[in-house]
Amino acid sequence: MEKKAQSRKSKKPYLEVEEDVEALIARKVPFTELFSKGVRRRTAIAFGFWAVWYVAIYGWLGYEPFLISKSGVALPGGLLFVALSYLAFPISGVTMYFLVEKSQRKYWLALSAFMLVVWFLTVGLGRSPYIIFIGSFLASFFIPFGPGYVYTAEMFPTRMRATGMSWGDGVGHIGGAIAPFITIGAYMLYGTVGAFEVLAIAVFIAGLIILLGPKTTGLALTLASKESKGGDSSAK
Repeated sequence: MEKKAQSRKSKKPYLEVEEDVEALIARKVPFTELFSKGVRRRTAIAFGFWAVWYVAIYGWLGYEPFLISKSGVALPGGLLFVALSYLAFPISGVTMYFLVEKSQRKYWLALSAFMLVVWFLTVGLGRSPYIIFIGSFLASFFIPFGPGYVYTAEMFPTRMRATGMSWGDGVGHIGGAIAPFITIGAYMLYGTVGAFEVLAIAVFIAGLIILLGPKTTGLALTLASKESKGGDSSAK
């Protein structure tokens, strides 16, 4: 990715070292620094996105066979649908390899989220096994479509990049932990369609949150993750 970005720059070197590398290695970044001025907005975006994203994704991956069976597809058929739909994962990865530098990463993530809304609802509202399979396959395609891990790491300065990425993903798994309760609770209260609607709402919110993030594609990491003095002007 960095080589592709460098090829579009004619004069300035791609890597702009603004920090003492040895000092960075020796220094430990406390958790509280993620909430320092100029970084806390990005931390909030990372925490919020991953928490809501994992509610939707873990709810889908964990209860897809069960919910599909409640939509009228017998459980053996539902399990086959799920197994076949997982073939979309590697296809998605290969596709994103060719597209990831074509636009801002946050836009790819938002597109992934909004397309998941469409396919979650397609599966929930579908009554034809063929429609349900198509929706399931395309949902599986768009789950890994967005470069979420890469984008999260790019948002944070070098000295706290690993800390920001690990805490963002870690806090996000709180959403994964409560996903079963939300999914099954929604099913018990609102039925199969209601459960899919709740998952669709969650992933839609995740898409809105990530659009608040900074633009990073094509920038050196030192520029993409640069702290601002008054918040985060690069988020626009």
